[in-house]
Amino acid sequence: MEQDAALIPVEDFEENWDVIDAADAIIFGSPTYFGSASAQFKAFLDATSARGFEARWSNKLAPSFTVSTGMSGDQLATLQQINHLALQNGTIWVGLGLAPENNTSTDSP
Repeated sequence: MEQDAALIPVEDFEENWDVIDAADAIIFGSPTYFGSASAQFKAFLDATSARGFEARWSNKLAPSFTVSTGMSGDQLATLQQINHLALQNGTIWVGLGLAPENNTSTDSP
């Protein structure tokens, strides 16, 4: 079974709709800035509305991730944005299946 992957920077989504539409899964990722996805990701999010209406991404897998520099940098809010994007486009949102980490204010266990 051949498997291909394409890494598409969010700034280049418009010229890659055909690659995204043809994919079996779309992995969404965005840094968290001030409790939200990046402006570039939000522009992509807004641009997907036609695909949602046309059900182009129905039943595709849609895992997602976010990162921030703060221990409580509101990553949950960003993941909720991505989850809504996935649901509104008919995709199946997939988590990583990882147990939550024990985050403390120090580096020592």
